[in-house]
Parts: sequence; structure tokens; C-alpha cells
Amino acid sequence: MRSNILIRPIISEKSMAAAAAGHFTFEVAVTANKDMIAAEVAKTFKVTPVSIQTITIPGKIKKNHRNGKQIVEQKWKKAVITLPKGQKIDLFDVTETPVSGHPERANEIGESKDRPKEKKDIKSDVSKEVKKINVKGAKRDA
Repeated sequence: MRSNILIRPIISEKSMAAAAAGHFTFEVAVTANKDMIAAEVAKTFKVTPVSIQTITIPGKIKKNHRNGKQIVEQKWKKAVITLPKGQKIDLFDVTETPVSGHPERANEIGESKDRPKEKKDIKSDVSKEVKKINVKGAKRDA
């Protein structure tokens, strides 16, 4: 995605939930307008945008603790692009892989969903070890 208008896709929990509903979020150039963004999205991803909403995010003011001066971060622009049903942008297509030990993945790694994993009885092992220890002058447990 080499473009002067579309800088990067914004990947977050909120934007991924919106992408499932057909709203795709990008960081765009501050000077870009909605027509320029629509043309670039259509050319780059071969889709037809229905609507575009732009938001200019002002730069945050931060304090430099070394010399006490204030630093202003650069402002940036975000665009939310709505596509018609049936169209999507592949950058936002993320498939989650289940974690090992998860019930959905139990069959893949040879575990049964119904059968619990064997648990080692730590208390009995510790008590056996304590009985084996013979301290001089102490009574031995039978």
C-alpha cells in the first residue's frame, strides 16, 4: 500500500469490530479530502466506497521532563470508509487461531473434550516425602 493519501490501516479491537460491519478505518494524509480518499480506495482495493467520514485528531501536548518544555505531537487524520454489503478489504480479514488447550481445538491435538486432563496429586506426593525424611531425635510417622 504505497500511497501518499492512504498512510496505514488502523488495526484495533474497535476498528476490527467495525470492519465486520463494513466500516474500514485508515490513517490518511491531513491534506486529503473525501473525494481523493474515495478515488484512492477504489483504485487500490478495487472496491466502491458508499460513504467516507473523516476525523482530524489534534496533536497531544506532552511535557519533556528533562528540560520542562512542552512538545506538541503532530495532528493526523483518520478516515472511516463504508463499503456496500458483499465487498471487503483484505487487510482487515483476520482469522483467529484458537489457543492450545481450548475445547474447540481439543480434537486437533488429540485430547478429548469430555475427558479431563490427569491431575497429579501433589498432597500425597509431599506427605510421602515428609514420611521418608528421618530427622535425628524426632519421632518417625508410621
